[in-house]
Amino acid sequence: MTTVAALKDPVPAAGGQGRLAALLAEALRREGKLLVDLLEVLRVQRAAVARDDLAAVDESVFAAQRIFRTLAEARKQRLGLYEAMGLPRETSLGDLDGLLGPWMREDLASARSRLQEIAGELARELAVNRMVLEGALAACDELVRLYRHGPEGAGTAAYDLRPNRPAPSGPAGTLLDRQA
Repeated sequence: MTTVAALKDPVPAAGGQGRLAALLAEALRREGKLLVDLLEVLRVQRAAVARDDLAAVDESVFAAQRIFRTLAEARKQRLGLYEAMGLPRETSLGDLDGLLGPWMREDLASARSRLQEIAGELARELAVNRMVLEGALAACDELVRLYRHGPEGAGTAAYDLRPNRPAPSGPAGTLLDRQA
């Protein structure tokens, strides 16, 4: 296994670490693509909530779950590359410059920067979706409250929520006049 100290060699060789740096750049680009896909799912989800399309909301949740699983695999691949390069598994994207030194190639720096940019956009979109979903849930809760208790100050429920009363248990036919 190559150590971080070996990565500090001022004259990068064409193979080995250079190939791993290229693979890492490609892995970061794939993660970025997955995050862009997730951004699109979040936008579709928000539009579905706005038009009360529960089927589309469900589809977006399942699509997001598929992307999350794929992202987890992509992250494992990135961590495997970190390990092969002698980097600690907990290395953040921001630490790559200092740890890779001459191995921090332009394509790797560009892929890293783009991934960080997309991640920031994703965080903003998630915050918006959270607010939209919380608003939709609050509106739903208010609707249930109205159905259950009626409008403010009305003092009566919109629907009688008492349990059904059993029918009188007198002899059958008591309402019929038996005299002909």
